[in-house]
Amino acid sequence: MFFGIGRLELFLMKTGKPKIISVSRRTDIPAFYSEWFMNRIRTGWCRVRNPYGGNFRDVSLKPEDCLALFFWTRNAEPLFRHIPGLIELGFNLVFHVTIVDYPRYIESATPETEISAHRFRELSRLTDARSVIWRYDPILCSDGLTLEYHAERFAQIAESIQGYGRRCIISFADFYGKTKRRLSDVERRTGHRFRDPPITEKLAIADAIVPIARRNGFELFTCCEDDLVRPDIRKARCIHTDYLVDKGFRLSGSYSPRPTRRQCGCMESIDIGAYDSCLFGCEYCYAVRSHDAAVDRYCKHNPDHPMLIPG
Repeated sequence: MFFGIGRLELFLMKTGKPKIISVSRRTDIPAFYSEWFMNRIRTGWCRVRNPYGGNFRDVSLKPEDCLALFFWTRNAEPLFRHIPGLIELGFNLVFHVTIVDYPRYIESATPETEISAHRFRELSRLTDARSVIWRYDPILCSDGLTLEYHAERFAQIAESIQGYGRRCIISFADFYGKTKRRLSDVERRTGHRFRDPPITEKLAIADAIVPIARRNGFELFTCCEDDLVRPDIRKARCIHTDYLVDKGFRLSGSYSPRPTRRQCGCMESIDIGAYDSCLFGCEYCYAVRSHDAAVDRYCKHNPDHPMLIPG
């Protein structure tokens, strides 16, 4: 049954304080679903299914109802031509951009690091350095992914985007069930052995990264890794009004913490994405069961439908 824009949830949203919209932790909307997103912006709303309860919710995407749009992506280029228009409409934009540079047996379809760095710089020019956050996460450890590996890659990336961002967020991979299964498959194919490192190894990697971040002008933050917090590594709040205040935006209401997992520092937001729909094929991904599942769901996508993945 189709429910239009007059649903109670949407009415309540329109009459309440503006919401923070996450676009999206569950998938890479800028990379694969920019046409759908812009269609929904023009329409002024989208429909989201709760991934845990199955209930539907209509979400306003009108500028006056959105405090900010927080994007999560590895490739924002498909959205570049729309960014000036989004800013002109009055949207506050914040981009979390992941650049890690893993071997192809771990990241089979992510852009080359040099291309990602170029796009990061262009995104910063279209917005500003305060609006583009570099994510070097998750950090994986194995016989080949050592402290030296991460320090070298981190330095190369930091130097290539120096001056185009001010914050970098790091975290170590969490070995959820789906992550263990996918990495076990990689181990069988390649012979590489992944491990969940002890805190001493995490601290050693963090200590190696801190001075590199500092000399390249990045403040370092850690996501859901409170053991790493110290004066030179602050606790990350990936979705937070601090980003807007930092850009000079004056808030007219208060926003509450609403963590999505243990040690998360994020504020309340509405995620408009869908799990099992990202095509980048990262073997450590928390949001995709398998690449085949993502391809299957992508094939069900309709850029004109109110939902990202209908059904």
